[in-house]
Amino acid sequence: AFVRVPVDPHDPAALSHGWVQAIFEDRAGTLWVGTLGGGLARLDRATGRFIGTRADPRNPRALPSDRIMAITEDHEGRLWIATDGGGLARLDADRGRFATYRHASADPRSLSADRVFSVFEDRSHVLWIGTYGGGLSKLDLGRKAFTTIRHDPGDPGSLSHDIVWSMHEDETGALWVGTDSGGLDRIDRATGAIRHYRHDPLDPASLAHDTVRVVYQDRRHNLWVATHGGGLDRLDRATGRFDHHRHDPANPDSLAHDELRAVYEDRRGNLWIGTYGRGLDRLDRDSGRFAHHRNDPSDPGSLPNDFVRVVFEDSRGELWVGTQGGGLARLDRD
Repeated sequence: AFVRVPVDPHDPAALSHGWVQAIFEDRAGTLWVGTLGGGLARLDRATGRFIGTRADPRNPRALPSDRIMAITEDHEGRLWIATDGGGLARLDADRGRFATYRHASADPRSLSADRVFSVFEDRSHVLWIGTYGGGLSKLDLGRKAFTTIRHDPGDPGSLSHDIVWSMHEDETGALWVGTDSGGLDRIDRATGAIRHYRHDPLDPASLAHDTVRVVYQDRRHNLWVATHGGGLDRLDRATGRFDHHRHDPANPDSLAHDELRAVYEDRRGNLWIGTYGRGLDRLDRDSGRFAHHRNDPSDPGSLPNDFVRVVFEDSRGELWVGTQGGGLARLDRD
């Protein structure tokens, strides 16, 4: 059963917005929730209450936007918040104030775009920022200047598209980039060479769809690719071939939907898939079957909404699910 977190914009102790886009636990064990329209909130586990932070255009040290897309933490314990429209924010935990990085058209060393959809720190302490329309920005945390990797129509070896939804660094240091309609890119960090994986209608082992919403690597080093329209793919990196999990109306154990928004492996090895309109699926790796969790209006213990944006397991082993419009829920596995 799912335990739903109350959403009430008028209650300062409740979650203020029903579209939960990001969930992250920092090294101190604080659970952060980013909403698309209601700002940032952290959970006080002792009381179960949320402490919210909202944007304030009059305060340059406030959160720059209430539209939160992603949250991560760097090696020094600083929290970075990707916003849709307000650029990139860094929370100074000691002072509770934000530093904001924005795009400046006159400065080529600034952030490439203010619509930031993904952010993470690689093993060499470089912060990678995926933007909507500006390609990839990377920030050397020591130098504080951004460099940009963009799509160049005249260069087939460039980034395949300037809308970047997701990124992942694998165990070799290669960077995998999921783009809006350019497929999957692999960036060789040593040489800067970019390899493209695209859908080919004539090749059944190619990428299922060129809009890649999530790139995710599990503990077995499987690379999973969640698409918008092509279901879930797993890449065999040795051969470059993709295995496909698609929705099959004739098979109730197949993937519930081919439009996906989240992939997450929990500590038990379950792979959870968030779909855009058909709820939350769990893949049984041994059988290849999917178990489905859907919203049932008559059951308050069901998933609050079938549009799942994020799945996250915290250090206590609790699984949190963020939905688009139904708020936040915690799965009671017992």
